[in-house]
Order: sequence, then C-alpha cells, then structure tokens
Amino acid sequence: MMNEFSTEIQKRFDFVYNDPEQIWKKRLIALGIIVFVGIILYKTFQTESEVEAVANKVDRREFASSCEQTWRRFGEYCYHINNAWTRYDRAVAYCDKFDSELASIHGPDENQFLLELLRRKGTDGGGWIGFKLNESKWIWADKTPSDYTNWHKGEPNLLDTEHWAEMRANDGTWNNKADTYPVHAICKKPVD
Repeated sequence: MMNEFSTEIQKRFDFVYNDPEQIWKKRLIALGIIVFVGIILYKTFQTESEVEAVANKVDRREFASSCEQTWRRFGEYCYHINNAWTRYDRAVAYCDKFDSELASIHGPDENQFLLELLRRKGTDGGGWIGFKLNESKWIWADKTPSDYTNWHKGEPNLLDTEHWAEMRANDGTWNNKADTYPVHAICKKPVD
C-alpha cells in the first residue's frame, strides 16, 4: 500500500514537472515573483536612501554643534523656541536673555528647518521671527539683508496695525501680526 502511494505521488510530481504547459506556468510565476521582489527591493532602497540623505543633512546641521542643550544648530547658527506663547516685546526680551535675537531667515532651507522645530514643539501656533515693518519697509531685527521672504498668500496685510511677522506652524509661511498676538519666540544666535 505504501509503495502504491509513493508511486502515485511520483507520477503526479513527474506530470507537473514534465508537462510543458505546467513548466511554462511555473516559469512565468517564478519570473513574476522575481520581478515583484525586485520592484519592492528597489522602492525600499530608494526610499531608505532618500530618508537617509535627509536624515544625514539634518544630523550634520543639527547635531554636529556647539549649541547649548535646548538649542539646535543649522549652518553657523543655533536656534531655540520657547515653550510659552508670548507677545512680540516679551519674545524679544526672552531671546535677549540668551544673547540672541528673533530669527532672521535667509532661504528656504533655513525656513524649513525652523518649521520642523516648530512642529516638534507640537504646537498649532506659530512663532515670532525678527521681521518687522519699519517706515514702510520690512527689515530684520538683526540688521541682516532682507533677501528672502515666505509670505502666506495675501500677506502682509493690515499694515496700519500689524507690523511684526510670525512663521505659521502649519506650513512655514509668514503672516504679519499685531505685537500683542501670542505665539512662540524663535531665537537665533551664532554658533559659539
């Protein structure tokens, strides 16, 4: 009986592997699996490479620093965002306690970095930056050139009362506000 069973299994095995139609089906299935696995591996490594590249960029800028503990480095500057929402004048005073000023922003990479810092705070509010209206001209508090802006659509507006700029935490665009509006303070100072 065992011998008959073994013979039957062998016949079925031989049929599957010797039947030309079955061989082609198996080859196509194997080829499909190989292609599928190849695509998955390609996408995985492509995504990991992109993530790794961004992480390395942030790591070099943020962690290779000589900034104080609660400060984060980007380029040649250290940045800090306070925990409490505050008016503009108090934000200036807060940054001043750390020999820093409200942040000036000079390009999209710096703007994106600060947006990520705001988001890490877990806030839906924004943060004061050092951009202010002075005699109909927007200038940085630290006297650096006004070579970059990222105003939200329709901003700046209400120029008769809103002379100070905040970065919005949801998208990183800027909005002019009255100085009594409470948001975080985004401080900036040179690396030691």
